[in-house]
Amino acid sequence: MKKIGIVGGGAAGALVAIHLLETFESGDEVLIFEPSLEVGRGVPYGTSEPMHLLNVRCSNMSAFVDRPHHFSEWYARAMEIPVSDAGKQFAPRCEYGRYIGELLMLAAENSAGHLTVIRERAIEIQNLPTLSVKTEGGATIPIDELVLATGHLGPRTPTELEVIEDSPHYLRNPWAPNALSCIESQDSVLILGTGLTMVDLVLSLVSRGHSGLILARSRRGLIPRTHRLGTTLPFDPSSLDRRHLAKSLIDFLRAAGDNWRAAMDGIRPHTQDIWEQLSWEDRRRFVSRLRPFWDAHRHRIPEVTSEILQGLVELGRLDIGIGRLKSVTVESDGFRVETSTELIRTDWILNCTGPDLQVERAKIPILESVIAHGLATYDPLGLGLIVDSDGRTSRAGHVWALGPLCRGSRWETTAVPEIRGQAARIAELLMRAPA
Repeated sequence: MKKIGIVGGGAAGALVAIHLLETFESGDEVLIFEPSLEVGRGVPYGTSEPMHLLNVRCSNMSAFVDRPHHFSEWYARAMEIPVSDAGKQFAPRCEYGRYIGELLMLAAENSAGHLTVIRERAIEIQNLPTLSVKTEGGATIPIDELVLATGHLGPRTPTELEVIEDSPHYLRNPWAPNALSCIESQDSVLILGTGLTMVDLVLSLVSRGHSGLILARSRRGLIPRTHRLGTTLPFDPSSLDRRHLAKSLIDFLRAAGDNWRAAMDGIRPHTQDIWEQLSWEDRRRFVSRLRPFWDAHRHRIPEVTSEILQGLVELGRLDIGIGRLKSVTVESDGFRVETSTELIRTDWILNCTGPDLQVERAKIPILESVIAHGLATYDPLGLGLIVDSDGRTSRAGHVWALGPLCRGSRWETTAVPEIRGQAARIAELLMRAPA
């Protein structure tokens, strides 16, 4: 009998559980440690806003590598549209969360094994003489193997904003429940960050009837580029100059000209292999210098979303620009914000700088415990854990990781097309391991 613990009940953890349940024998059990009410959603798919769409077409969002049309078929049934049409669409993220949740419940119902969801946070492991997990509530639960699927960190407050961190008009985490409920329709809003989180928050404000001015600022003013239907441009990784990998990639994208989207999509299946060939110093330089440009072009938004943003800009309701934050002062009627380019007065400040990438700095209790027991190591950039090609965190075995925790080791590891493969592989190896 196998007893496998999964820390994190977002999509990554749910996908591992689904694969395990499909192959479990009688007596096997998977335990998901997740304090939130809905397993399978996490932050990305926990939104209830229909305007928040997937950034990948339905045709590439199946939960199963070997059943590529699974989600398209599910979504077609849900929307009562042809599968061919569904595959081209960008579904609401809440629908994808429902899809993963339904798959998990169905897998549990049909499994010879058992699924247990523990509504507590896992905070510590014990490794003597056998592996066990301790929860916030003080329970100690023995397991055979542990899978870490903790997902993205929340945003971190920039140093310049620490003086207003306790202000009710500063939203450190825009994903907190009812975070936008106190913003009046005519209030002015300053959004720090111009990436995907900014896009979501603008859409949420519009959906709530907000009509005041929204300013969005970041150091480079880069916004996510827009998807376009098209074919993938073939990419041969052997053509890269191994001494100058980053430059070779940039040259390939530039040579594609207006067809850069197809070139980027051609690179995507090879990204992890290319990343692993980079030295840690080269990876550090990429993260500090090139990541904003990579994110803007790699993580694109649907055309309909881009059209909404452009419409707001043309109406004068949304202003996206460049500005490095220098200082913030609290005033009687809001905030006085000084950036490198202008002086802004605003009623609200929303932190949309995106997930904090520095996992080591976050000192997550369960990760600190696993590392203290010698079962994992932070990567040299502090982005997550060192993992091998199968997701093991150490030669000692028994602990596995997937998703954003593997960013330092794999980089391209945060989207479903990559995570589903990781989940299937980890589940396969867990079932091979002796009980």
